[in-house]
Amino acid sequence: MENEFDVIITTYNRPAKVRDLCANILMLTPLPGRLIVVDSSNEINQQLKQDNRITYLQSSIKSQPYQRYLGTLVSNADVIAFFDDDLTIVNNDLFKDILAAFKQPNVVGVGVGIEYYNIINQQHVKSVKSSISAITSLIYPKPKVGAIGRFGQTTALPNEVIEVAYLPGPNMCFKSSIIKHLFNETLFELFEKKIAMGEDKAISMKASCYGTMLYLGNKKYLHHPAEESSYFDNYENFLAKVYYSRLWLAGQYPKEISIFHLSVLKILYIIKVLFSIRSRKMYIAFKLFLGWINKYGLHKQKLTQNQYYHQALKDAKNTQFI
Repeated sequence: MENEFDVIITTYNRPAKVRDLCANILMLTPLPGRLIVVDSSNEINQQLKQDNRITYLQSSIKSQPYQRYLGTLVSNADVIAFFDDDLTIVNNDLFKDILAAFKQPNVVGVGVGIEYYNIINQQHVKSVKSSISAITSLIYPKPKVGAIGRFGQTTALPNEVIEVAYLPGPNMCFKSSIIKHLFNETLFELFEKKIAMGEDKAISMKASCYGTMLYLGNKKYLHHPAEESSYFDNYENFLAKVYYSRLWLAGQYPKEISIFHLSVLKILYIIKVLFSIRSRKMYIAFKLFLGWINKYGLHKQKLTQNQYYHQALKDAKNTQFI
């Protein structure tokens, strides 16, 4: 097939890193039919824009799921592979093994093993996760490896090939035939306004509804560096995002959770936070959490119909391919 797979890299203000990843990809076999870079950076990456081996798109909206969707508009491949911009490829069999996995019956999504190294601010992350686990364990058991819990919680993926309900965010690959089902405008808005986290889980959770998803964990294919993240610039804001996102993710997965269960979980969350107020920080996080739930809800969509889709078409027209 002439164009079996395309690669889409979303990037924001990491010009050197995205150039390195592109160079890395262009040295592999097989090559993608099209290497698409979707850039929402403050400045144009002139080197990539002028490279005729790369389809360079400027995103007018700083929202990673929007950028991913924008990239799909200029792809015509059977398989689309999404990459974060700060990855390094450490196994040259990456694309060969991904394509082999898609040849298995009913496979619609594939993720690969990653050396995911990030020790920055882990104390904050652990404190939030332990709080979430304490709540959800009251009524739901810990999810099985590769599954996603009824409150958006997951476990570490193993060093083996298994079927999963979600994929690691830095690299997710999907059949193009299901792509249109994975994105919606609420997702775009939440991430443009920096309200939620976990867009990778929301996207891959939906993909799992359309067929089998495989995680190729028997090898390490990619390296994710230890870097400071803007997620932790403001701990109160980070905590509120996590609280909101867990409820939001639970609401995105109706085949696993009823509205009744969702209401119970919201009540448990509020009780947990009320009894955990030990500082001004927790109080602020609680207020932010309640404010976001009240403003955005879990199932409400206060958007002009198709505004993001129309904007994506405008952004895509900057290339010769649409």
